[in-house]
Amino acid sequence: MTKLHAALVTVIIALVAQPSHLCVAQTPAEGAAAAPAAHTPADIAYAPLEKKLRAVNTSLLNKRGVEPSDKPILTALAAEVDAFSKQFPDDERGPAAQLMIAEWLGQNEQIDGLYAKLLPKNPGNQQLRIDFAQRLKSANRYTEAIELLSGQTFDDEHVFQAMRLLSDCLFADNRFTESVDALKSLSGEVLAANPALRAQIDQDLKTRQEYIDFWAAEQAIRQAEETANDLPRVVLA
Repeated sequence: MTKLHAALVTVIIALVAQPSHLCVAQTPAEGAAAAPAAHTPADIAYAPLEKKLRAVNTSLLNKRGVEPSDKPILTALAAEVDAFSKQFPDDERGPAAQLMIAEWLGQNEQIDGLYAKLLPKNPGNQQLRIDFAQRLKSANRYTEAIELLSGQTFDDEHVFQAMRLLSDCLFADNRFTESVDALKSLSGEVLAANPALRAQIDQDLKTRQEYIDFWAAEQAIRQAEETANDLPRVVLA
């Protein structure tokens, strides 16, 4: 059984539920009311797809994953969504739905391209950006994740998750000082509002600073050994 990324699916549900003439709003809770009545040809064409997507999403969440018997249904639904995207190439609900199905089916090669389509059209969707960065981090693509998160402004709801993720990626990319700076950028107000978050950040800062100190000491030892030039050497005849 393929496990579901519930948070990501919820974000995509928010995207696919938007009428074509509306901007993307904040992510609603799972089970939120469906989109307003259809008005455009794209809305009319998408309405039955949205109903199917929500039904499948609920079913898979209840089962906590995708079973082999689900794949024919998902493949048929993917064909319907692809047809919608071809008919309405400028409607972001098409790639949003394709991304949802690709996640369900584990079609990793398609997912990056779909994110690349969605993010420029939904620059204010902070959770979508964070989810993509998390995906990149999981694939050890730290530099790409750093680029995705750096220089962005996140609201209080998302800034902790974003900065901790950015710090993790910087640390993994051997950019230790910048990793610490990312955590220190969190405002006192954000941390004061949640003591549990403050405790996590304090622990992360302690661990990262200890590593920076260790690495500095290690570099000093290596430099001293290189300068002394007195290490034993093995000469092969």
